[in-house]
Amino acid sequence: PGRSAISLILLLFFLLGLVSFLTQKDSITNLTSKAYEVLENTNLPFPTPKPRKQVLICESEAQNSPSKPCNYYQVAGLQEAIDKAERFTDIIVYKGVYSNARLYVGVGNHPDIRNLRILGDHINATFDGGVRTEGQAIFTIGGDSSVVIRGVTMKNAWTAVYAKGKSRVKVAASVIEGQSEAGILSESQDEIKLRRNYIRNNPQTGILIRRGTATIENNLIYNNSGPG
Repeated sequence: PGRSAISLILLLFFLLGLVSFLTQKDSITNLTSKAYEVLENTNLPFPTPKPRKQVLICESEAQNSPSKPCNYYQVAGLQEAIDKAERFTDIIVYKGVYSNARLYVGVGNHPDIRNLRILGDHINATFDGGVRTEGQAIFTIGGDSSVVIRGVTMKNAWTAVYAKGKSRVKVAASVIEGQSEAGILSESQDEIKLRRNYIRNNPQTGILIRRGTATIENNLIYNNSGPG
């Protein structure tokens, strides 16, 4: 008889626990359903991508066409486009050779620009610096600017990209060669990002980081005389 009483008590505890579990499950299900109803009936302010303005740079007027009208020409035109650029601007550089390339963002009289992208035509847009004199970079980027350079070839200068100030720079999918000091030189207090580039045939150094931090991923770096 004692064992039967104990078994009965254990069964009662089990049944009470089962009822409590089922009650809580129904409550959680009801709360979840109500939450979904609120989400479905509420216009939440989800962020939408910022539209980007596009500007086309051409080597010559022969590249102008109704389907792709050129906005500016050669290096002087590219510098003008940079100086006039607003935030979230894409400057698309058509294939060709852009000689005596020395371009400035956020330096001297050239304004800071945020979220600027300079996009080449699958490395067929070539910036030739023309001289390798100290301080003569193809792109000098300073101030508080943030710039992406992608899909171009940069050659024959002191350095292809000189980052300084508090600038944030990303160079991707580009060819950097024939620079006298370094393929890429950063003295920025912020970060420079280098991804999927060919950095080659630079008489001194491929990459020189003097200040700040760098993210360097999946680059091919070879035939540079110095380290890096």
